Amino acid sequence: MTVAGPIGITWQPTSVHGWGVFGINLAHQMALGGRHLPVFIGKIDAGLIDLDPEQKAVLDLVLQFSIDFRQKLDAIGADAAVNFPVLVSLGENFVAEPHPPSSVAEHGILFLTDTEITTDAVGHARRFHTIVAGASWTEDILRGYGIDNVKVVIQGVDARIFKPQSRRRADDARFKVFSGGKLEYRKGQDIVVAAWREFHRRHPDSQLIIAWDHPYPDIAKTVALGGHVTPAPDPWGQDRSPMAGWLNENGLPSGSFRNLGVVANRAMPDILRDMDAAVFVSRAEGGTNLVAMESMACGVPTILSANTGHLDLIEAENCYPLKSQGAISPGTAGYAGTAGWGESSVDELIEAFEAIYTDRAEAHRRGAAGAATLEKISWARQVPLLLDAIGA
Repeated sequence: MTVAGPIGITWQPTSVHGWGVFGINLAHQMALGGRHLPVFIGKIDAGLIDLDPEQKAVLDLVLQFSIDFRQKLDAIGADAAVNFPVLVSLGENFVAEPHPPSSVAEHGILFLTDTEITTDAVGHARRFHTIVAGASWTEDILRGYGIDNVKVVIQGVDARIFKPQSRRRADDARFKVFSGGKLEYRKGQDIVVAAWREFHRRHPDSQLIIAWDHPYPDIAKTVALGGHVTPAPDPWGQDRSPMAGWLNENGLPSGSFRNLGVVANRAMPDILRDMDAAVFVSRAEGGTNLVAMESMACGVPTILSANTGHLDLIEAENCYPLKSQGAISPGTAGYAGTAGWGESSVDELIEAFEAIYTDRAEAHRRGAAGAATLEKISWARQVPLLLDAIGA
């Protein structure tokens, strides 16, 4: 089947997961720019897509075309092929997830976390026309293995909605800190819990606002490997009640936190505008951490672990970087390679909370500086850079 000027996207568009939000914004900007027709050639679940009116006006036809196109590929079966370039989501060792149909050119999109790359995988990586890395750290790792067909294009933010706004919370004077990302060892929520235990003891007027839910119990259980918390509750799922009980068991009293559950991306600005701070203490980020970027774009004073993909966001006093980063042993949590990973200090995180709590003027200044940094990294700017990187 021939379609004029399309580019395929292999991963599923959603409004609630990192890859999915990336896909929606990528397709939105591609369609707006008119350079290419975005085509989702994998699964589409309408129940996981929540578009604002502007996105909906642009993407409704794209999504319907993609559904129709996928049906034609399914009818062909195993021999299905497309005669246009395809952007392929890559997992560890460059495994395509999901596996794409054959195409005239495959360009891999990679957010690396495991730094141990097998010899076979190095050979496989070189077969892609381009590998677009989500962070400078990822590029450095790949080039260290002799993989040279790599270009860095970090993600963007939706500058239409993620921007500084007036706060609304005259009825609630509590000091609120947002923490997002799926619960797991790599994301470091155990460090947040350990620090919040002490900080909330000192400041009972504080509340941790969390968005950690996801449907992967095996991943959630890894959060205990850091030694700060007990294993995630079993049974696990996208249910707020097990999370609350688990946090109580780990020393956070009821009222010291609030679980948002699963939140659609377009609802996040109204949540972030009411935060005094945001915290992201990932032990590794293969990209620049989209939720952290969105927090900074909203002008929220943001605490970042100074490692891996976060390093592309950190500039002079535009956030609160956690500079103490301990080494992490290879093999931890199933990651064979952990070069460049970092273990943030609980004490340094408590100090960062205290700094924001006690000096709101300085926190506001750093929040504004962070927003200025992110103003230059919108999807409207980054998507054309991605297309340029693959020669499209």
